[in-house]
Amino acid sequence: MFLQSAVLGLGAYLVIQGEASAGIIIAGSILSARALSPLDQVIAHWKAFGSARQSWKRLLRSLQPFPSERASCPFVRRPMRSRSKVRR
Repeated sequence: MFLQSAVLGLGAYLVIQGEASAGIIIAGSILSARALSPLDQVIAHWKAFGSARQSWKRLLRSLQPFPSERASCPFVRRPMRSRSKVRR
């Protein structure tokens, strides 16, 4: 919100000084909103990232009494089957 206000303020300042036209304010506002939308989404979902990290730590702590390779690995893959046996 602050950055959008700053872009609008800078555009208004440039228009008052005669350095730019009024269309620059609109174009600058649209471009800055599009360019910064990924950052806005990260900020909006930051709480979910934090809670996912805490949940993962709690899960690992609860699995500590049962040690295994699969408990510490976030992506468990099944072993590939041998394809040497061909059915005819």
